Amino acid sequence: MDAAMHTLGSGLDSAYTAFKVNGQMLGMTNVTGAKHERVNLSDVSYQTVRTPGAATGEDSVLPSPLQYGQGVKVVSTSTDFSQGQLISTGNDLDLAITGKGWFQVMKDGVIHYTRDGSFKRSADGQIVTSDGYPLEPNIVIPEGGTEVTVTPNGIVSVKIPGQDEPAELGTVQLAVFNNEEGLVKVGSNLRALGPTAGEARVINPGEEGAGSVQQGSLESSNVKIVPLLIETVMLTRNTQMMSQGISRADQMWGYVNSIGG
Repeated sequence: MDAAMHTLGSGLDSAYTAFKVNGQMLGMTNVTGAKHERVNLSDVSYQTVRTPGAATGEDSVLPSPLQYGQGVKVVSTSTDFSQGQLISTGNDLDLAITGKGWFQVMKDGVIHYTRDGSFKRSADGQIVTSDGYPLEPNIVIPEGGTEVTVTPNGIVSVKIPGQDEPAELGTVQLAVFNNEEGLVKVGSNLRALGPTAGEARVINPGEEGAGSVQQGSLESSNVKIVPLLIETVMLTRNTQMMSQGISRADQMWGYVNSIGG
């Protein structure tokens, strides 16, 4: 394949990946605790025709190189972990984290992490996610328990019939990581521990840099719609130009071949 078409093709492939990520982000604007992502691109290796310093005569050298790129590639996605706006719901089991930290939930025997605090009560009283994964540490609301209270430092208590004082059930703890980018998205608003995240530091809310818990609220998505729409328009125009460029390169390559033949 002609080098120009290969280079432009890599640009189209990268733009398509960016389209997919942007489309996913636009769909996540109403997802509790969702975080904004962007695509990071990089150039690939260069073809060097002439190097700087190469002799061009007895007393002259080339002051600058002659190189041309061979395309671009997608190298990663970056996540904006900044705080999303808190929305008041008034529901006892809706919890939002203000500051750093992740709720821990158990899925298939492995702890996963989420900023989605829209918890429910299961049939046996466990506090679980919308998909039924139990909060870790496991907290069970006794049968007949009412008026669940969660303090900013995570202590969960409930009123039990026949008892004057609320019963303390446990503490909602948060996991904090040195590198949140190392958490791996697995769906259901969950992330798994990746090899570059570092060990999870499990901390009571409000201690050692961990955020606090706000009952009756949820953290909204921090996805930035306007920049996404602007970038999508730019990607569309760039894609059109690259498609036209491939068509022109194909015509020129055919013309060169016809002359060479």
